[in-house]
Amino acid sequence: MSVGFGNVEVDAPSRRTTILNEQKGFHNFQYASANREVLLPKLWFRSFCLWFTIESLDRRFALENQSPLIRRAIFYQLRDTSRLIRITIIILLSLSPTLWGIVGWFAASGFVHPHRRQLTPDLVQQADRVFNRVGASREEFALRAPDGIVLRGWKVPPGTTNGNWILLFHGIAEHRTGVIGHAEPLLGAGYGVVMMDSRAHGESEGPMATYGWIERNDTQAIVDALDSSEHPDHLFAFGESMGAGIALQSAAIDSRIEAVVAEASFASLREASYDYAGLRWSPLLGRTLFVPFSWALLHHGESLAGFSARGVSPEDAVATRPFSVLLICDEKDVVLPCRHMRRIYAAARGPKELWVVPEASHTGGLGVRPAEFKRRVLQFYKRNDSIKARVQ
Repeated sequence: MSVGFGNVEVDAPSRRTTILNEQKGFHNFQYASANREVLLPKLWFRSFCLWFTIESLDRRFALENQSPLIRRAIFYQLRDTSRLIRITIIILLSLSPTLWGIVGWFAASGFVHPHRRQLTPDLVQQADRVFNRVGASREEFALRAPDGIVLRGWKVPPGTTNGNWILLFHGIAEHRTGVIGHAEPLLGAGYGVVMMDSRAHGESEGPMATYGWIERNDTQAIVDALDSSEHPDHLFAFGESMGAGIALQSAAIDSRIEAVVAEASFASLREASYDYAGLRWSPLLGRTLFVPFSWALLHHGESLAGFSARGVSPEDAVATRPFSVLLICDEKDVVLPCRHMRRIYAAARGPKELWVVPEASHTGGLGVRPAEFKRRVLQFYKRNDSIKARVQ
């Protein structure tokens, strides 16, 4: 719809244009240039409410068949209805901060207690078939984290090894089999892979997820155990979504992790909360109208889990230590849009690459561009394992 001033232009059936044009003075405002910024939004809002009312009742009244007098009477009735709609919208907008704050408060529990997907026998059999295709076999791998919980997963040596290992980190509400598709080409290229269930996921213990705050310490325990048994020449990491954030934060505090491939990471918990508060449609809504959801989610989440949301930031992590990163963002991602990866890329101090996967949704790069995805990832690790041998 297009609304002008003085005369009204409505890109709608002419009968509605006629009704509006007959009402002299309805848009006959005298604008002073100093007040235009205030009056224009009000006029647009009033026009929208009136248009909405006419659209809803147009068929009912069959306006084109009425006389000018009846049309005028109907117009004033619609104008009163429009006023009621405006008042209703204003009331809802006034209440929304409180309502969204309440929603965010209750959502915090699910935020730190994600759904725990079970590792079923069928999923294990499917994973074994993948390993068999590349001549690899899994080994059970369990260890205690620094806080005493037991972490469980698999250690998968390749059929023919190049001496290097890669830690694979899955996404939220997933477990080790969530990265089985990424493990296959790595095993085929001679890399050993470690596939652990993150704390509070799969078969690993732990009461709640902290998105890297505690998980980075878990990673250090995993690397300690791997070092003592396999003595890798080079150690790398790969993660997607939550796992990407954990991988980047882990590499920031453990220099044994030389390079990281991260797909669809969050820049920080606070930045990600704006996307969730904005209904995965507009982070601007999450920063403004629905920001109480973000505040309540993070505040209650901090109190439940006992960690600082401010400290959970892959963006800050890559600025801490100059390690190599390949950052992958999915062009159609509405869960964690590409601005997150661009912020991480801008903050990274070490060698860095950013690849935007055309047409891919959240963590969908491998599915949309499988050949290019594998080629880019393998070339990245190859460049880094040829730089220098690890200092044991």
